[in-house]
Amino acid sequence: MKRDELSNHRGNVMTVISDKITPIDTTSDGLWDYFNPSLVSATDYYPFGMGMPGRNYNAGDYRYGFGSHEKDDEIKGVGNLLSFNDFGYDPRLGRRWRTDPAFKEYPAISPYAGFGNNPIVFIDPDGKRLYFVGGAGNDADGWNYINRFKIIFTSKGIEGFKRINASGGNVNDMAFTASYKNISHVGQHLVKTERGLEVQLKRRDHKQIEKAVNDIMADLAANPLKEGEQLNLAGYSYGSVLQAHVALRLADKGIKVDNLVLIASPISDKSELYNALMTNKNIGKVIREDIQGDKLSNPQTSQDFKNGIEQSAPTMVGGMGDAAPHFDLARPGAAADKKIGELGDKLKKEGVK
Repeated sequence: MKRDELSNHRGNVMTVISDKITPIDTTSDGLWDYFNPSLVSATDYYPFGMGMPGRNYNAGDYRYGFGSHEKDDEIKGVGNLLSFNDFGYDPRLGRRWRTDPAFKEYPAISPYAGFGNNPIVFIDPDGKRLYFVGGAGNDADGWNYINRFKIIFTSKGIEGFKRINASGGNVNDMAFTASYKNISHVGQHLVKTERGLEVQLKRRDHKQIEKAVNDIMADLAANPLKEGEQLNLAGYSYGSVLQAHVALRLADKGIKVDNLVLIASPISDKSELYNALMTNKNIGKVIREDIQGDKLSNPQTSQDFKNGIEQSAPTMVGGMGDAAPHFDLARPGAAADKKIGELGDKLKKEGVK
C-alpha cells in the first residue's frame, strides 16, 4: 500500500492518505462517480508540536508528525515523544529530554529547549549540516530508508545528517520530477563569463523548492556555519531534482554549497540543469550515485526517462515494482544498507564530512 504524506510549510505532517480507495456511487445507478482515498492519519498541532485534542486521527501505525519527526515509544505509556533525530523531544513540554549538542553556543537558551524556544520562527531538524531530501513521498511507504541513511552515514563519519521534508506526496513529487529534471541539452543558455562558458539557466519557482530553501535558510540563521564547516545537500530520486534547484537558489544568494550529492538522479549529465550546477562558482562538487540497471539514473533522452518510469511502476501495470533497481538504496534489508555504506565510503573519499 502506497501512502501520500501532505505537509504544511513548516514540515508538519498534517494528513496522510493511502492508495487504498473506496468506490463511491452517489446516484445509485451502479456506476462509480468517484473514488475516496483512505485516510490514514490527520493532525492539527499546537506551536510546540502537541496534537490538539479532538483534532487528530490515526487509523494505523503511521509514525511521522510534527516537523516530520518520528514518534518515539521508548518510554512505555507515553505516546507523545518524538525521536528528534536521537535527541528526543516532548511536544507537551516544548523541551528535549537530552541536551542539544550545540547548547554551549547559546548560553541564553536552555540546553533542553527546542526550536531556539521560538517554534513560530525556527525549525530544528537536528541542528547539524547535511541536508537530505528523500524520494517521492518522503519515505512515506514505511521503509525508513532516510533514517537508515542517517545512521549509516554517521557511522562512516559523515556528520550532521538533517532530513528536509519538502514533499507534496507521491503523485505531486513525480510530477515535479518530470517537469523539473530538465532533459534539454546544453545550447542557447551558454554565456561567456570570467570563468569561461557557463550555463545561465532561468530559475524556476515552485512551493517545494521555496520550502526547502526557507527551511535551510532558517537553520543557517539559527545555527551559522562555523569556519571550515561544510554545507552539503543530498537527495534521492525526486529529492535530487529538488536539491539541484535548491543549490542554484542558495548559490544565487551567495551561499556556497560544498557538495551536492545526486542519488539515483533523473537529471541527465548532458542537460542544461546539470551543466548549470557544474559551472556555478558557488557550487563545489557535484557527486552522482547512479544505480546500475536503473533506467531513471542519468537518462539521456525523454524516452529514457519514460522507460525508467515504466521500469519502476507497480507490477500490476507491467513494471518491476519494489524490485526495480531504482530502489536499491531504499528498500529494507541488508543489501540496501550495504550499498548505502558503500556510498558513504565514496563520499568520504570525495571529501564530504
